Amino acid sequence: KRWKNGRRINTNWFADDSVQIDKNSEIEHSMLSTGTLVESARITKCSLLNDASIGKNSFLNETLVGRNAIIGANCSLNNVVVDHDSIVPDNTHLSDTQWPPVV
Repeated sequence: KRWKNGRRINTNWFADDSVQIDKNSEIEHSMLSTGTLVESARITKCSLLNDASIGKNSFLNETLVGRNAIIGANCSLNNVVVDHDSIVPDNTHLSDTQWPPVV
């Protein structure tokens, strides 16, 4: 057995019981680490690291969300890498990039 804790449910892996998922959320083929919070969002083929938070009505596809990162409400992220401790504002739409943007 590779993992010492956590569980697989359908096509997803959840670290432990600290993962909080709103009943209106849809999650497929994803990994949610300790302390993650998902509020009425759609998550597909994503990895959410420790204490990441996903706001209401957001859609994430093929996205990596770093530790302690916050994704605001009504966001759409497709193929995005969100750095640790980042805050993605409400109504942000990103594709094929990283957050925060490199200047």
